[in-house]
Amino acid sequence: MAAAFKFIYDNAHHIGGDRSRITAWGLSAGGSAVGQLALSPISRDYIAGSIEMSGSPWAYWALGSTVANESLKLAEVKLS
Repeated sequence: MAAAFKFIYDNAHHIGGDRSRITAWGLSAGGSAVGQLALSPISRDYIAGSIEMSGSPWAYWALGSTVANESLKLAEVKLS
């Protein structure tokens, strides 16, 4: 998702967009993801604002060790 926001940021002018006004929106788990993207040093420069509906980057299910462990497993088999 960070790469998608970088692409939009880099190419907004081609479609009449203003890269300084890019807003991310997400619902539930998507809201959590949007919050994490807005806070991450990898993607925060590409997002001017975020709307997080019913999801939080601080939710226990978004930060838990299970999420990290499963992500590492997926990375090992190149499915992420």
